[in-house]
Amino acid sequence: MYSFIFAVAAVFGLIDILMYWRIPNVPPLQEERLRIWEVIGRPLRNPSFRRFLLYAASNSVSGSVIGAFIWLYAFDVMQYSKFTSNLYLVVIASFATILTARWGGSLADRFGNRAVLRLTSGVIVFSPLLWALSPPESYLLPFLAALVGGACGGINMTLGMNLMFAMTPRASRPAYVAMASLATGVAGFAAPILAGAATQALSGVRIPFGPWEFGNLHLLLFAVCLYRIGHTIW
Repeated sequence: MYSFIFAVAAVFGLIDILMYWRIPNVPPLQEERLRIWEVIGRPLRNPSFRRFLLYAASNSVSGSVIGAFIWLYAFDVMQYSKFTSNLYLVVIASFATILTARWGGSLADRFGNRAVLRLTSGVIVFSPLLWALSPPESYLLPFLAALVGGACGGINMTLGMNLMFAMTPRASRPAYVAMASLATGVAGFAAPILAGAATQALSGVRIPFGPWEFGNLHLLLFAVCLYRIGHTIW
């Protein structure tokens, strides 16, 4: 079954490449050849871009942790099937992203990228807490999946594209994009490892609280929620 799914994914990957071949290429600007330390150093000398890097890396921390462990939470705590987990975490969220893409772009044109980023970041800030407190049969969770999917589309659009292009000079943009990719990649690589180590260390924890009993994955979701509150306020 998994082999069939991977084969279908490979076919669509090839179709994606073929479709990109039909897109006309924009001639690159002539730019000076930079050495590796110049590629790293030039963006870091820009104070505004340094702040952008910190924010993007911080966003990558919370996104990579919740992206890695929400699946484990769905399987082990909520006892969802593979179909239900994919429905909530992929299908509904992706469909919501598609539906809200144009809406997010219109808001960014009218109110600015930072306003949309604040709005969408605020929308998802309490989503880990709602996951942790909701019973498996809750009708809130499909709605929450749609809300998070739509908000993440706005975050990716403003943070990953609009602000990046607005803050970087075209001639040296590859150096800026490389630094942003490096910062978010390192943060997204390290955060799940540290979170996994902490979750493993707390594997035997059980904390009764009212009608709930919280384990290590609940505590991780609470920690991500607190982190996102600080990230959004910042």
